[in-house]
Amino acid sequence: MRHMNRLPPGFLPLNQIAFAVLDLRRTEAWWREGLGFLPAGGTRALFRGPVSGRIQKLPGSASTCWCLLGRNDWCQLELFQYEKPVSKPMPADYRPSDLGYSRCGVWVADLDAALACLARLGSEPLAPPAGVPGQRRACVRNPDGVYVELMEEDPLPAQNARGRQDCPVAIRSATLSTPDMHASVDFLVRGLGMREVSRQLH
Repeated sequence: MRHMNRLPPGFLPLNQIAFAVLDLRRTEAWWREGLGFLPAGGTRALFRGPVSGRIQKLPGSASTCWCLLGRNDWCQLELFQYEKPVSKPMPADYRPSDLGYSRCGVWVADLDAALACLARLGSEPLAPPAGVPGQRRACVRNPDGVYVELMEEDPLPAQNARGRQDCPVAIRSATLSTPDMHASVDFLVRGLGMREVSRQLH
């Protein structure tokens, strides 16, 4: 956490987003080749055995983890492929309004290039990009069905200037559908120390 002192007062960074994946190689290639995330290594040894099972509340679980980094040097993607228990695909009737984390948002340096790369990997946008040039958005689904919103305008330009300049992508948001907005905001603000901002992301 040596980079925390570079962040503005009251700024609590998003440190990681973890996904269970069906095919680690395929999903890793989607994030790396499609969007430009950088490989950061992984492990098979850590996420198996009784300790891992207790932490994840999955007795007897065994998985391989692989990590990826974006431009923001304090945040990573974690991809877990489970050998035990085998992961179930996202339901075909899943909706973004269903409770839980439903989408993540990433800034990309070149939206058209990113969409072209993802199309070659089999992911087309759910609808044509929306917005005016320089501020366009598009939503795609990765190989595991996760919704990923691509944004052309970076909502954190100051942080962007501090990060890995050789990386054309940065994690910017995680979207949560909740049955109680007040309770969720209270947990994030008073419990975790986040702060509300007036900037509208969508």
